Amino acid sequence: MITIFIDGSEYEVNEDATLGHVLHEVKSARFGSSYRGLFCGMGICFECVVKVDDDLYKRSCMTKVYPGMQVNTNSL
Repeated sequence: MITIFIDGSEYEVNEDATLGHVLHEVKSARFGSSYRGLFCGMGICFECVVKVDDDLYKRSCMTKVYPGMQVNTNSL
């Protein structure tokens, strides 16, 4: 298990998970102002874009979590 931060809250997550999966499990998949599940889950639609650290447009379905990751789901 590793620790990541989503919208300022700390979460212990499986180190093999994608960020999209984690968001769906712990935050009801909030992307921007909408709560929804992952649409395509394979990086084509860009519906799951969030801010990760200083990168504003990360596709959460294609991004593996890593220790200390800072995620902002409200940035778009």
